[in-house]
Amino acid sequence: MQANNRLNMMKETIIIGAGPAGIAAGLCCGDSGVVIEGSNRPGGLCQSINIGGAIFDIGGHSFHTPHHIVREMIFSTVPMFEQKRDARCFVDGQLIPYPFQKNFHFLDEAVKIECEAGLRESSSGQDARNYAEFIRSKFGSGISDKFMLPYNKKLWGANLERLSCDWVHERVASPKGEKEAIMINGNRAPLTEDQIVAYPETGGFEEIFLTLAQRLPNISLADQVVRIDAKSKVLYRTGGMPIKYQNIISTIPLPQLLKCIDGIPSDVLLDVEKGLDALAMKIVFLVVNYPVNTNIQRIYVADPDVPFHKLVVNHNSSNYLRALPNQGLIAEVSLTPEMKLTDEELKEAVISSLLHLNLITSKSDVSHAEIMHLKYGYPVPTHKREKIITRIRDWLAERKIFLVGRFSEWAYINSDEAMYRGIRLATDLNKF
Repeated sequence: MQANNRLNMMKETIIIGAGPAGIAAGLCCGDSGVVIEGSNRPGGLCQSINIGGAIFDIGGHSFHTPHHIVREMIFSTVPMFEQKRDARCFVDGQLIPYPFQKNFHFLDEAVKIECEAGLRESSSGQDARNYAEFIRSKFGSGISDKFMLPYNKKLWGANLERLSCDWVHERVASPKGEKEAIMINGNRAPLTEDQIVAYPETGGFEEIFLTLAQRLPNISLADQVVRIDAKSKVLYRTGGMPIKYQNIISTIPLPQLLKCIDGIPSDVLLDVEKGLDALAMKIVFLVVNYPVNTNIQRIYVADPDVPFHKLVVNHNSSNYLRALPNQGLIAEVSLTPEMKLTDEELKEAVISSLLHLNLITSKSDVSHAEIMHLKYGYPVPTHKREKIITRIRDWLAERKIFLVGRFSEWAYINSDEAMYRGIRLATDLNKF
């Protein structure tokens, strides 16, 4: 996929970034658009890597979506493997089904009584002023103290009061005995115990986006955007001549985009730099030199003595990966203020935790351990986020620059939702 000579001509739409949102938008734009990607391969945060013969994704990925158009786009192009999701919570030395708030009855009687007593005193959580209040209000003291609060503090940091509640209906499952809210208009609903998930039949999760990117009529890789003259509607890049455009769709992190645009008001820049919070991550990749004896795909851990909040048993994502002689485990570690371990200390702590979880029998079972530092792991849904994003989105839209994607919109969304928003935005722009 080399840069097309026609890129030097006028394009109706330039899409910056070849992640899920950018590829989906580019496919909708067809020959009237061009996708420009700064790295030498498409996929964005959905890229995969091979370490020691094991295949890893950058964090845990699987495909599930409420959007039929996204499912059709992928399943009509990429051979996919489907299976029931098997996720667990590690609590008191036990692996119980996920989510905790529906399955605490698998624990001993004292915990069960405590959690049920808390639920009797709980409410809807609708009046909560922040995420910490929501957890206590929705689940009561038992579930909150046993799992929900310690887990979320590992993920987001100790100060859960800084998080709003406008995202919880799509991410946080209701407690045992309460039906999930019916989602309308194709919105995401929390994952259920009987969730069916998909993954490419061969290779890693990136196979979806490598295959879709091959259908793009115009894509330029290893091509950095260096400047955007929004007044003259000209984009300057490292990979060739400037390109004139009618619209820009940006899928790259918002701070990165704004540094390229001429004439951004200083107070708007300051809002973004100081007001938007991103959660950096360390992703620990571990290669085990034999098939790990479990069918579990995800393990969520609240225990403060275990450094990661989530462990992905990546070889259970497909039968192809299960058949590989070397297996991949992925530990996600949030770089919260409370996380003080060095890389070497973190590797040692993660491997020791695998012993504690009975996933390996000896530290020598791990043949490789590598760490990737991820500056943009999760956008933090703070109280300021919506106001800041609305202001900058309006300013950019007046100049025909549009935002879509996880860190472009600063929205806690998955790859399928990013694709759907890319499709919808490109379709709307093509109408005019």
